[in-house]
Amino acid sequence: MKNNPPPTPDTPPSPLPREGEQERERKKGVNHQQQLIIPLLSGDREIAKQFAAEQATPEKGLQVFLNVLSVLAVSRYLSWLQIETDVNSSDCWNAGLRAIFDVADLILPDGRKIECRLLRSPDEKINIPSEVRRDRSGVIGLEFGDSFDEVKLLGFFPTSSELPAEIEWRDLQDLDVFLEHLENRDRVVSPVRLRDWLQGAFTEGWEAISDLVSPQTSTLAFRNDTIQRVKTLDFGMPIFLSLALRSAAENKLTVGLQLRPNNFSLELPAQLKLQVFTAEGALFREIIASDGDRFIQYEFRGNLGEEFSINITLNNIEFTEKFAI
Repeated sequence: MKNNPPPTPDTPPSPLPREGEQERERKKGVNHQQQLIIPLLSGDREIAKQFAAEQATPEKGLQVFLNVLSVLAVSRYLSWLQIETDVNSSDCWNAGLRAIFDVADLILPDGRKIECRLLRSPDEKINIPSEVRRDRSGVIGLEFGDSFDEVKLLGFFPTSSELPAEIEWRDLQDLDVFLEHLENRDRVVSPVRLRDWLQGAFTEGWEAISDLVSPQTSTLAFRNDTIQRVKTLDFGMPIFLSLALRSAAENKLTVGLQLRPNNFSLELPAQLKLQVFTAEGALFREIIASDGDRFIQYEFRGNLGEEFSINITLNNIEFTEKFAI
């Protein structure tokens, strides 16, 4: 049987609420202690019931029902702010994907996805399925009313790397952070042009290691490096991010990355994570510091003009930078 995608929450299917009812429901969206109340219309529940009825088990049907309502609620919130979303293109609206995976994704104007996830009570955590942890830019936590006629948007958990398996209620940030997150995504961030370093034109914020430590204590250098700069990061303790370049072959450079404390006698915090991503956003390499590590490093070759990005995370602190070789 052909499953035509249902309309978005702006045009819910029959039976439609009466116009007076729609207006009253819309006015119910008010902020109570930074928790926004979003109404759910009868058309929303019909969509969720339709998708749930297609599932193989009652348990899977309930999962789909809640996921669909969560996505519709967040989409309605953004539509009030005149921010367009693409519900019909989400994995949650794909009959095959929602039958196999636990997905509640919403596509934002910049093409990135957020996950819309249920928090059953303040004592519980938001569970993030493994299949949705890698390609989401954040999570909005929600709580349903008893009769599924409204949803509370509890807050936002941002990330530019892999999501954790669980999110505590207290780790959700105010929805204003979500709006700032959207604004930041709209800004074009120019990558650090490493080819300029070859001409001695270094990017602001990247310093010579000799300006930071004495030559006698410097152990940051990679073998045969010709160019090396360091940026100091704050992860509860000062951490040196060292980036080194050397010629590898025609139109190729070797890029070396290293993380270590600015005090070379100290150890890195355990679970400090260094990730390298391709220009398309695919994870290329991940290195995680273990107990006793004084540094972690990674070296690779790239073509001139090739882009990549790095993401460094520890608990809720993260640093991201884009580069062009």
